[in-house]
Amino acid sequence: MNRPKEHWAAAVLSGLLLAASRPPLALWPLAWLALAPLALAVRRSRDARSAADLGGLAGYVYAASSLPWLTKTFGVWTPALWCVFALGPGLWAALLHASTQRLDAERHGLLWAGGAGLLWAGVECLRATLPGLATTWLALGFSQAACLPLLQSASVVGVVGLSAAAAAFGAAAALAAEGRRLPAELGLALLGLAWGLGERRLERPP
Repeated sequence: MNRPKEHWAAAVLSGLLLAASRPPLALWPLAWLALAPLALAVRRSRDARSAADLGGLAGYVYAASSLPWLTKTFGVWTPALWCVFALGPGLWAALLHASTQRLDAERHGLLWAGGAGLLWAGVECLRATLPGLATTWLALGFSQAACLPLLQSASVVGVVGLSAAAAAFGAAAALAAEGRRLPAELGLALLGLAWGLGERRLERPP
């Protein structure tokens, strides 16, 4: 299998993992790893346009798998709506590729992974405010509704903060696949801290 085909497969895998993290499956842990295959493929893409294509494919698979019910309302126009949802991941992938060209992951892995999270959150906020496109559907942070301990963090950082954290961890996992483990190890430590604080909050009397 040549490298471009591997990249397309990685994008499809990310889209399916994103969808599986949401209802009806609600496999919320997948949200923290879902973007890793896409981020890894983006890092190895030849240019920003190729990266955007990969992100768009992942976004389309994510939307089509998560919102199949749109066909009952919009019929044959539904694929066009799925394409609209694909624009966000496509933009994210292009921006992430640009950051990859400017940051040495060996020296700036933490910055790159954190930037990936901020870029994803920024794209979600942009989509939520653009006239004609404004919607928070498919925000990555909503996947954590099934995990009460981590959901408590939304009271501090909001849903968009959870989205940023999940995207950053996915990027860190991509770096770990390349042998750069520090960002992922730090991410795991922060997740453990957030889980512990969430459990403690849930144990408080109402």
